Amino acid sequence: MSKERSFVRRGAVIIAIAVGAAAAVLFGTFWIQEAPLREAEALLEAGKAADALQAVESWEAEHGARGSSQALRARCLVELGRHAEAIAIFESVGAGQTEEIHAWARAWLHREQWAHALPLLEEVHR
Repeated sequence: MSKERSFVRRGAVIIAIAVGAAAAVLFGTFWIQEAPLREAEALLEAGKAADALQAVESWEAEHGARGSSQALRARCLVELGRHAEAIAIFESVGAGQTEEIHAWARAWLHREQWAHALPLLEEVHR
């Protein structure tokens, strides 16, 4: 009996190690793949919205548009004064981070749509 338990225990350990290694590789791949988006966000925060938008567009050309890249694109558009485009993107993909919600509210404020901006600003406040 103890040999059977030992064999099962070893098998479980090997499977756990393999699953852990696969998860680490997968996480690492996504982390590396999205590095340009993190760089684009840094550009945006440094006040270089046009450069950030170009970086997002370049990334999307290679990887396709995703929710996170689209939300970052919308934030860039808000900074560039392209509020209607930004609102359309936010309405499509939503906003999950405080910075995104705030940008969405600012886009509505620039269009003088107070009723749309207020709930978003309240969410930012919370």
